[in-house]
Amino acid sequence: MGTNRTTARPVAASTLALGLLAGASPPALAAGEGNDDFGEVYFLNDEWTGRANHEVVFSLPVEMVFMGDWDGNGTDTFARQRGNVIDVVNLLGPTEFDLAFRFGRMFDTLYTGDWDGNGTETFAVRRGNQYLMRNTLTDGPADRVVHFGRAGDTVLVGDWDGDGVDTFAVRRGNTYFLRNSQTSGPADLVVDYGRAADQVVVGDWDGDGRDSLGVRRGNTYYLSDAIADGPAEIVLDYGRPTDSVLVGDWDGDGDDTLGVRRPSPVEDVVLRAVRAASDGDRPLLDHLSSNHAEQQLWYAFQSFYDPPQWPTRVTGCGPVPGGIVMCHVRSDDYPVAIGYAYAAPDGVTTWQVVDYEIVADW
Repeated sequence: MGTNRTTARPVAASTLALGLLAGASPPALAAGEGNDDFGEVYFLNDEWTGRANHEVVFSLPVEMVFMGDWDGNGTDTFARQRGNVIDVVNLLGPTEFDLAFRFGRMFDTLYTGDWDGNGTETFAVRRGNQYLMRNTLTDGPADRVVHFGRAGDTVLVGDWDGDGVDTFAVRRGNTYFLRNSQTSGPADLVVDYGRAADQVVVGDWDGDGRDSLGVRRGNTYYLSDAIADGPAEIVLDYGRPTDSVLVGDWDGDGDDTLGVRRPSPVEDVVLRAVRAASDGDRPLLDHLSSNHAEQQLWYAFQSFYDPPQWPTRVTGCGPVPGGIVMCHVRSDDYPVAIGYAYAAPDGVTTWQVVDYEIVADW
């Protein structure tokens, strides 16, 4: 995975001016939060360079995925959420799931953290401004319940004071309210950081045991070793602006680094073509698909479904005879597949949708 720039650099001149903008905060992809962006290929980097040294395929492209140190060995690995069932693996490579358990309700929002300081991460459920934390990866009720912030706050998780225990913070615009104990009450620290439109990441960038903040702008990351005013210690271009970002300690060396999640090339092209058909973007649809496939996609999303059904997902692709890959295309609003998209290498966009088969859903 290449980038325009491939080395981290200190940036005395690149201060993240605190309090630059105000307004609603965007979705954060920070420590402790699940990631449900589309993609099943993960590019993870142990160093501060622009090229991944781990390429991992995990589960399906539409899964809610978490990263954490589930077994206390110092290395972060994957978990996935399906309803209230959580499946955990303790290796980064292809492997069977090590354990599965149930926690919370079907549509609960989950976060991960080391809630008891024993070196392993477990899960918490958020309901409004209430947090229900469990200290083991087993079925059962919460071990601790606290209230913090407001129901509409963006939530972050980290070890802000280096005591080995993760706690919560909330974000409002570019203002962060951090609490250092798992108790109900006001913030222990309030700071302004970056811009209200920034995407935020949380991690221990220097291995000192304290988590701090970073921001992402496009594919450029500005990471600070302290939660305070001043320049970022690391500025790095990594991945693509369209990637979904992950943070973790992939090699167990004590400091967190970056990873990104993206679709496989064929699934990315199919999903873009489906969206172009649903959005009525005829030039993009024509670019991504052959004439026959373009007509079928257009019919599926502009005529067969009236109005077009969205959101729609590509739920998995596999090879079929003739060097073609078939992808299932499903609507969140219907229990049966909308259709099957067929894609083949074209040498220009790498893949092109060459046919589309519509499936009735009544």
